[in-house]
Amino acid sequence: MPLSSDLLSFVIRPTGPGSSTQWSVFGAPTNWEAVAEEGAMDSAFVQSAGDLVPTQGDTDLYAATQIHGRIIQATVRAYATLIGGFGVPALRLILRVSGVNAYSDPMSLNKGTLLYQWTSTPEAGGPVEIGVENYAGVGGMRVQQIWAEMLIQKRGRVRRYHRRVGR
Repeated sequence: MPLSSDLLSFVIRPTGPGSSTQWSVFGAPTNWEAVAEEGAMDSAFVQSAGDLVPTQGDTDLYAATQIHGRIIQATVRAYATLIGGFGVPALRLILRVSGVNAYSDPMSLNKGTLLYQWTSTPEAGGPVEIGVENYAGVGGMRVQQIWAEMLIQKRGRVRRYHRRVGR
């Protein structure tokens, strides 16, 4: 079924650093560059506190885009690996819109793609960040890629007003 003409669907990926950088980066110059590439690369990733002392609540956010319109649905996906603590709900995905965070339910993982879908978001539009949180304080959590699929309702039509000159 085709989308309505006032709806827009697109994929966003990290384009810069976000408001929190608490995970360690490996194989890339910056955290956002490690997870921005399409197709997960085992050589570049972010990892919660390395293998040393993981901290519950450590968050890594990545700037993604500016939304002009109302977010109807957002699905954040991350390709991740948990090296220790299997079976523990360890990771939460984050969608941050106009400075307000929305968190996924805590997720357990081994290795693969995690996803969480929001059908209501914190704000109608504005700057968007996507990211991850070490929910359980488990070490060895790696994220190799993160992206979001967005469905937005475009803002109202632009109307031009013409003024008649003379009669």
